[in-house]
Amino acid sequence: MFYFTYKCRLCGETFSKSGTSNEQAAMDAMILAALGREGDVRMVRVHPCNAKDFGVADLIGAKFTPDK
Repeated sequence: MFYFTYKCRLCGETFSKSGTSNEQAAMDAMILAALGREGDVRMVRVHPCNAKDFGVADLIGAKFTPDK
């Protein structure tokens, strides 16, 4: 599975928002995000760091994790 991974600029947390099992679909989603096209994968997302803080998280890649 390829998980789209983000890192928050404020708190530094790394997290995955969604994923796909198809390698080509993961690459296509990354390309569209880099070009600024609308879709499920975006270059930046709002991240709730804790109860009162919100940060901006950057897309840092599509990380492959084998199925268990």
